[in-house]
Amino acid sequence: MERPLTLVTGGTRGIGAATALRLAADGHDLVLGYARDDEAAEECRLAVVDAGAHCVVVRADVADPAAVDGLFAEA
Repeated sequence: MERPLTLVTGGTRGIGAATALRLAADGHDLVLGYARDDEAAEECRLAVVDAGAHCVVVRADVADPAAVDGLFAEA
């Protein structure tokens, strides 16, 4: 069975990171969108991978339609 793929915006800090880790533990692969903090994004990506999921982080401002298109292109 194929693993579900989930896109989480704001997914590298706070509630978004907690959501990402829970989804990873539940068997989802993830694309995580973030706005600013490259270090937090990489830390979260590594934690998701450690939880057994595939994970890609994408820096994107969700207020920018082209950036949102880029998030979905990564997914």
